[in-house]
Amino acid sequence: MTDRKSANVLLWFALGAGVLTTSFIYTSSLDPFNLPKSVMILGGGIAILFGLLASLKSVEKARMVGVALLLAFLTIYAIAGALGTDNSRRLIFGAFSRATGLMSYFGMVLLAIGVLIATRGQKFVALYIALAAVAGFEVLYGFLQLINADPIKWSNPYNRIIGTLGNPNFMSATLGFSGVAMVALAFNARMKLWVRITAPVLGLCAFLLAVMTDSVQGPIAFAGGLAFVIGVALWQWKQKSIFFYAYSGIAGAVLIVVILGVAKIGPLADKLYQYTLGVRTQYWRAAIKMMGNSPWYGVGVDSYGENYRLVRDAETFKVLSPITVTNAAHSVPLQLGATLGIPLLVVYVLLQLFVAYRIFVSIKNFPDHRIAIAGIAGSWIAFQAQSFISIDQLGVGVWGWILAGSLIGGSYAIAVPDPEKRVRKREVAKSQVGMVASLSAFGLVVGIAVGWQGYVPDLNIRNAFAIPFDQNNQQSVQYRAQALTEAGKAMPGDSTYQALVVSELAKLPGAVDPAVSMAQYVAKTQPQSWDAQNMVAEILENLKRPTEAIPYRAAQIPLDPANWMPMMAYAADLEAVGKKSEAVQVYKTVVAIAPSTAPEYKSANDALARLG
Repeated sequence: MTDRKSANVLLWFALGAGVLTTSFIYTSSLDPFNLPKSVMILGGGIAILFGLLASLKSVEKARMVGVALLLAFLTIYAIAGALGTDNSRRLIFGAFSRATGLMSYFGMVLLAIGVLIATRGQKFVALYIALAAVAGFEVLYGFLQLINADPIKWSNPYNRIIGTLGNPNFMSATLGFSGVAMVALAFNARMKLWVRITAPVLGLCAFLLAVMTDSVQGPIAFAGGLAFVIGVALWQWKQKSIFFYAYSGIAGAVLIVVILGVAKIGPLADKLYQYTLGVRTQYWRAAIKMMGNSPWYGVGVDSYGENYRLVRDAETFKVLSPITVTNAAHSVPLQLGATLGIPLLVVYVLLQLFVAYRIFVSIKNFPDHRIAIAGIAGSWIAFQAQSFISIDQLGVGVWGWILAGSLIGGSYAIAVPDPEKRVRKREVAKSQVGMVASLSAFGLVVGIAVGWQGYVPDLNIRNAFAIPFDQNNQQSVQYRAQALTEAGKAMPGDSTYQALVVSELAKLPGAVDPAVSMAQYVAKTQPQSWDAQNMVAEILENLKRPTEAIPYRAAQIPLDPANWMPMMAYAADLEAVGKKSEAVQVYKTVVAIAPSTAPEYKSANDALARLG
């Protein structure tokens, strides 16, 4: 962008949105992490969109290749999502505890376009400040969690260092890639001395806290990104020196040993291998199967979880229990390919390759700023390293897009108009910058207002949960039951939210029928949801109504064909109503597919012996 002031406005809106996305949480909602972040992302994205409307004429054509790739990604996402997702709410807002629908990706792509267009030069001062803000805030909050001084009392089964991301893996990843940029400033001779001292200290604190999360994602990503920075620093210090080549050889060897160690091979296997990696390989296998089954537009936005049960097999159960399920592939590229198809995955890969190419161009063409470029590139490399084995959580993922856009934008020389045009442009710029700022601010309000619509059903359910009642006052019980039912039905296509409603209804005295009715409504409206069918079946079985439970158990079987556990419940229901021959057939299926070590294998054999 040729107008510096307008570019700065867009840049700070985009980076501010990134910082707020990572740090913002809202504890008064059922999803305190992802939904608030999706609102911030859309607000920032729409702010960029509106701001660009006033400044399109000052955008250099050379940057359009990157913009075209980003728009291609967004277009394919929208088309594939519309064709492959059978629930419009999920398409737009995503699923519970993820919120990675079209709205969120629309915002992230717009943020990437904004920084791509607005980044002028290769110093990346604003971006370094934004990353310092993220690292500083998360280190401070993480330290409070470490010493058990967190003002928020989370219900957290993980390591207590979760930051504002909700999970130690996400926290570790964020500390890893932001820490790389901070440490890189130590190598930048153009920085003031106090920056070269304090920023690396912050980066090392981020690294140490990442280690304390007990998640290897951040430390490994940090090491990979910093290794790149050191390599560029050696190249800058003395080109083609023996030190650079020696370092490259050692770094390459260490990389191989680390990769083997993560895969449970070699001398570092005991240090680097985590059980969760073995678990994730099964999730990756499932994602690849989904791509094979639905190559063009995937299984649908945020629909990995429902389809995971369909594609898992006996090989999966050698590693995982049937009760272990997931709603994500735990690999950003595979998640995109599984849920939105191979064409989107191809464009995503091309975009990352283009970023890598522009990094090479920048380092080659701008020797005076190589270290500044390397610091941001190192952060991007660290982000990519963790994204291959992690979830596209919004507080982390937004930086993948911002870093990519910044690196593409920073790879172009600043366009300098001739003296005659410069005077005219300066006069136009005075009015343009005000327009850009005003439209961006208006867009921010519009984006937050639109994003908030995805929040309303969540808050309605939370408010219904908060309605007091007197167990001895049937009228108050009925009022709460009605409010819960209405709130649950206002969240169509999300069985997780609705299961919470059913659970609350079941706790009310004399509200069994509303709980059953709500569960049956969920199962009817979501026939492809294993959880929806299971919810009804379990309630009816607990009420000793096996006849009514049988159709729901029967509906579960084709939705999770390799899982013998619901088959056992189905067979027990059949046996309870006197359908012994049908029960025998189901017990035989359990014996055929369950491993001999499973308790259900013995129970099924005992049942067959009992039934003759």
